[in-house]
Amino acid sequence: MVACLRLPELPPTPAGTLDWPTLTDRLIGDGLAPHVYRRYREQPDLLPAGVLNSVKRNYYQNASANHIRLQELRQIGQALHEAGIRLLVLKGGALATTVFPDPALRFMGDLDVAVPPAHSAAALRLLQARGYLLHDDIASLDDPALLREQGWHLRLTRTVWGKQVELEFHWPMREQVLVSQVATLDVRRMWQTAAALDESANLWQPAPPLMLLHLCLHTGLQHRFNDLGLRHYLDIDRVVRHYQARPGFWPTVVQEAQATRASHVTYFCLMLATELLGTPIPAGVLDTLRPPAWKIRQLNRLLRPDDIINRRRALYDRRRWWWRLLTTDRLADLLLGPWQVLFPGRDFLASYYHTQAGWRLAAYACWHPFHALARAARRRLQNAQSLLKRRGHLQRG
Repeated sequence: MVACLRLPELPPTPAGTLDWPTLTDRLIGDGLAPHVYRRYREQPDLLPAGVLNSVKRNYYQNASANHIRLQELRQIGQALHEAGIRLLVLKGGALATTVFPDPALRFMGDLDVAVPPAHSAAALRLLQARGYLLHDDIASLDDPALLREQGWHLRLTRTVWGKQVELEFHWPMREQVLVSQVATLDVRRMWQTAAALDESANLWQPAPPLMLLHLCLHTGLQHRFNDLGLRHYLDIDRVVRHYQARPGFWPTVVQEAQATRASHVTYFCLMLATELLGTPIPAGVLDTLRPPAWKIRQLNRLLRPDDIINRRRALYDRRRWWWRLLTTDRLADLLLGPWQVLFPGRDFLASYYHTQAGWRLAAYACWHPFHALARAARRRLQNAQSLLKRRGHLQRG
């Protein structure tokens, strides 16, 4: 499976006895089957006929689904253009047509998009008018407090040509996003440096260095290095190979990682991509981002490359404390993290509550700690209720 994802594109010859049914299930379940079909379609005799037929079917299913998604994305971009709103495309929607030679190769469960924070409410109303519905039980998107309550992304769905298209709408009304207790993503910077993806359709993408940083934050902080297995590192590998020859690419990656306080998580993601897929990372970049040696040893103890391949030993439960320690650049930041969540500073409050008025910001600075604690309590209660509901379903089953 790993050999089929590594470049250059020479199809590996299967050696020995393989558990083909298990391998086929893993390829399809992990969204990697299209890569295998593309590698072997010119040399089909190297694979058992049943395996080739399965990955071929999955390739064309993914090609069809992505065609519908990308066409819908163009239409959304054009509709927003009429309202004077730019559409930023993140992750799969941008990568499928840029760093991958074939859009069918990038599995997409949803489309990740964002608009400028000041236009979030207007864009959401326009999407509702197009028939998009919220996953969550929210009666209206006109209330800014409801947008804040839902965090920094919303999920919306619509059926297009019999296919459910899901949008993950990022950063509602935010200019800064606290992606962990410490690391802060500057959304304004993302917009200032955005590059055209398809200007005729009003589609934009993050500048390549920020795209790579966003992928590392998504992999290491949101999915703790291992939730989606190799798919995380396939994106990182292809972005690096496609863009790293551009002038200033690596210096900007390092500068942005340090400014975001995400040097260590970026190092771990790049290092794991190198170990898994042979991603060509300059030694100087890794040396600049490198965390202390004890952190590297501890991550190697908690999570090995074969754990990612086999989707096991995720950094949850008791391991989550180690994960938070390993992905925080400075120990002092870790200790002060809870304080930053409760008292995040003027810029974050202005973005979060969508106001620049001094007296309002002072009032929100007093109110925000109670709001943050209440929100955390509600989330824990919701998680506990979801867990009990799942257990009840399992018992009844």
